[in-house]
Amino acid sequence: MAGFLTRQALDRPHVTLKVATSLDGCIAMPDGSSRWITGPQARAHAHLERSRHEAILVGRGTYDADAPRLDVRLPGLEARGPMRVLLSSTAEDVPGWTVIAAPRDIATLTGVDHILVEGGAAVASAFLAADLVDRILLYRAPILIGGGKPALRDIGLTDLTKAHGRWTIVDARQLGMDRLEVYERERNEA
Repeated sequence: MAGFLTRQALDRPHVTLKVATSLDGCIAMPDGSSRWITGPQARAHAHLERSRHEAILVGRGTYDADAPRLDVRLPGLEARGPMRVLLSSTAEDVPGWTVIAAPRDIATLTGVDHILVEGGAAVASAFLAADLVDRILLYRAPILIGGGKPALRDIGLTDLTKAHGRWTIVDARQLGMDRLEVYERERNEA
């Protein structure tokens, strides 16, 4: 119901941000290589999450660097592949992809009530800065990279006190050697 309710209340899809990091908050090595930060159980869970969303979004950097398939690779769920969405202000027509220019353009996606954001730090930060993230899936691998690519860039936070009380942990579990924490955005509209 989260997608339907978000569409009714906020006129946009319910947004889940998926982030896979090392213990020190890195999503890739200093050279950008990131295959694979998490183990097979965490990756399988991420594919299950993909099957629950009508669309998956990445940014131009991820698209150019990884040429992601963004499909579901679990036996029996392969046909549940979501729409692939590319966030890019410069791309026009990319075969097999729906291109949007800004995070708020997710509201225009037809038939999409749940969108999974899997992009890199720039896309994650853009969605957080626009306050469009409703749920975070944080997969953490028990590795240290040191000096790698950080999971986030500037999200516009100017006062640390405003960071508190925004997120509530709703689930935490081990997935093999990795840890999954699920957070939901607190929206206390008065």
